[in-house]
Amino acid sequence: MLNLKTIKNIPPSSGVYMFKRKNGNILYIGKANNLRNRLASYRNIGSLSAAKQRMLQTSHGVDIKITTSEVEALILEASLIKKHQPTYNILMRDDKNYAFVVFTKERFPKILVTHQPLQSQRSTVNGQQYAGVIGPFTDVGALKNALRVLRKEFPYCDCARGKRGHKRMCVNGLIKKCPGICCVEDKVRSAVLQKRGIEEKNAGAEYKKNIRAIKDVLMGKQTSLLRKLQREMKTLSDRRLYEQATTMRDQIQSLEKIFRHSPYIKKDEISDRAKALRLLKEIAQLPTIPERIEGYDVSDIGGKFPVGSMVVFKDGVPEKQSYRRFTIKQVAEANDPAMIEEMLNRRFAHTEWPLPDFILIDGGKPQLSAARKALMARYIHIIFGAIAKKEEELYLEKRKKPAKLKDLSPQLLHLLQHIRNEAHRFAVSFHRVKRKKSLLNI
Repeated sequence: MLNLKTIKNIPPSSGVYMFKRKNGNILYIGKANNLRNRLASYRNIGSLSAAKQRMLQTSHGVDIKITTSEVEALILEASLIKKHQPTYNILMRDDKNYAFVVFTKERFPKILVTHQPLQSQRSTVNGQQYAGVIGPFTDVGALKNALRVLRKEFPYCDCARGKRGHKRMCVNGLIKKCPGICCVEDKVRSAVLQKRGIEEKNAGAEYKKNIRAIKDVLMGKQTSLLRKLQREMKTLSDRRLYEQATTMRDQIQSLEKIFRHSPYIKKDEISDRAKALRLLKEIAQLPTIPERIEGYDVSDIGGKFPVGSMVVFKDGVPEKQSYRRFTIKQVAEANDPAMIEEMLNRRFAHTEWPLPDFILIDGGKPQLSAARKALMARYIHIIFGAIAKKEEELYLEKRKKPAKLKDLSPQLLHLLQHIRNEAHRFAVSFHRVKRKKSLLNI
C-alpha cells in the first residue's frame, strides 16, 4: 500500500486508485488518466472538499491498479465501485456525478445514459422499460466519449421518439450512427430493408449484435468479445463474404484502438499492412514496395459545389497532415472523370509536394483514363489504379482485366478500401462545408 509521500514512485499511467482504512476496507475509489498527477492533487488538502478531507484523515494508504487506456480505467472503476460500495463514493454521490447506461426493453433496444438512481423495484427510465443497466460511472464525460467511440463501429439508437416512428430516416441513421431501421415507421423500415436486401424477420439480428458488443465492452469483457468477433470474421472470410468480413475487421481494429497496448490483444496490423503493400507491388508491377500512396475522390450534387480530396497513406497508415482539398473550378456539370483530371493537374502543379509511389482513384475505367490524361500532360510517370466499388475490382494501367480484390487477399482489399473510404469521407465533408456556406449566404 502506498502513501501520498511517495507520489514520485507512482507511474504517470491511466488507472484506478483506492483509499483504504488500516483494516483494508475501501473508503473511496477513483479513476485517472495520470495516476501520479491525480494523487499529487490530494496533497493540497485545502483545495479538497470537506468530505475528501475527512476521508484522508481516516485513510491509511492508497492502492493503485494500472490500466492500458482511459476507457479500461473507466470500466474498472465502475465495476469496483459496484462490487465494494465504498463509504465515501456513496456519501459524495449525487445525480450530477454518477451515471448509468440503460438498455431499453424493445425490439430495437436503445442505449441511454441516465443520472437516475436505479433501484431493483423500478422498471422504467424516463418512461421507457429497461432490460439492463450497467454502472455506476463517476466520470460522465469519459463514459459518453467511450460510447461515442463505440458507436462509430457498433451503431445503435438513442432516439427519444415514442411508439410513433419517424416518417423518414432520422439524422443519426443518415450519418451511420444508427442502422436507420429502429425508430422509423414500419413502411419506411420495410423500404430500407428491401433496398439492403434484408428480410424483415432478420432485421433485428445485426442490431442486437451491436448492443451485445457494447454491453460486453462496458462490462469489461473485451477479451471474449474480440475472440468472438475474430471467429465470426474468419467464418465470413471462409464463406467468401469478404465485404462483411471487412466490416467485422474494422470493428475489431476499432476495439483494439480503444484498448491500445492491452497485453491480451495480439496485434497483427503491422504484418497485415506489410503483406498488403507487398502484394500491391506485385499486382501493380511497382519497382519497390510503395511507401507513399495517394487516394483521390470527388463529391458534388448534380454538378453543384464540386470538390475533390487527396488523402495520403505512409507505409499503409493515414498521414492526415498531408491531406489536401480542392475546389473544382473548370467543370461546370456532373462529370467525375473531368473533375479527377482537373484535380490531378492542380495537384501535380505543386512540385514542392512529395511524389507518391502509387495513386488510387475511386472509380473505374473512365476515372483511370482521366488520370492517364492528366499525368501524361505533365510527363509524370507514376503507376496508378482505380478501385470500382460494386465488385471491388482494381483497374490498373498494365493489366487488360481488372484484379478482383475479393479473390486475392483480404489484407490488400482492406488497405485499398481504407484509402478509398478515407478519400470519400474527406471529399464529402468538404462538400458539406461548401454547401452549408452557400445556404448561409442566401
